[in-house]
Amino acid sequence: MNPYRIRFFDDYSGSVHIVITKVTNGRQYIAKEIVLQFEEIPEGSFFKAPTLRINWHDSKDFMAALKEALDGEKLPPSALEGELKATKYHLEDMRKIVDGYMGIEKTNES
Repeated sequence: MNPYRIRFFDDYSGSVHIVITKVTNGRQYIAKEIVLQFEEIPEGSFFKAPTLRINWHDSKDFMAALKEALDGEKLPPSALEGELKATKYHLEDMRKIVDGYMGIEKTNES
């Protein structure tokens, strides 16, 4: 059984609360608060430290719990899906342009 559990709560004020718990030796623990804050870094530079560090031993269970939590969420269709659809149509248009430029005619076989 996975010792991690991740839950999402909407506080209806524009924030989503993410609660991470872990059960070890029959005792339940909760992760300390992490406030997601960003700082500007120069382009091409490396980060100083990771946003979240998990020891290797626990990382598989943590990632599995995160995946399970995300799979259970009723998320709206992502912007990425729309971007992929737009890219598909763009590539089809570009193919037509290139085929016309190269003098390639579309046949029933292609």
